[in-house]
Amino acid sequence: MVVQFDRLTELNEAEIPARDLLRRLVYVSVPREALARERDGEREVLLRSRLRLALLRLNPWLTENQADRAIFQLENVDAVGMARHQAVHEYLTYGMPLDVDEPGGRRTRTVTFFDFCRTREPSTASDALPA
Repeated sequence: MVVQFDRLTELNEAEIPARDLLRRLVYVSVPREALARERDGEREVLLRSRLRLALLRLNPWLTENQADRAIFQLENVDAVGMARHQAVHEYLTYGMPLDVDEPGGRRTRTVTFFDFCRTREPSTASDALPA
């Protein structure tokens, strides 16, 4: 693949910097062919089972049902166009508010999608895979 850095493109302005950031955070990329069996088709963006496991690992207070609700909310953001992209970006970057029932009442907690402070080496294969 030839990358032209003299032109403003999605590849050199978004995809390559995102990939490089994830590598610095100790994530590894997995070829799409290896992930094909985990989704119904290329248009299915989220790998729900991996995302659920990552959410449960990053948010120890989260139940499986709450993780599923967070994934549903991420997939069904109530906005269109650029507003939708911005909302998803903010959720992934800063976290997503989620109402949860806890002993003592209902409260809003923040679901974390990435650990941007991660500096350790992955301890298992599942730690190294992106959400």
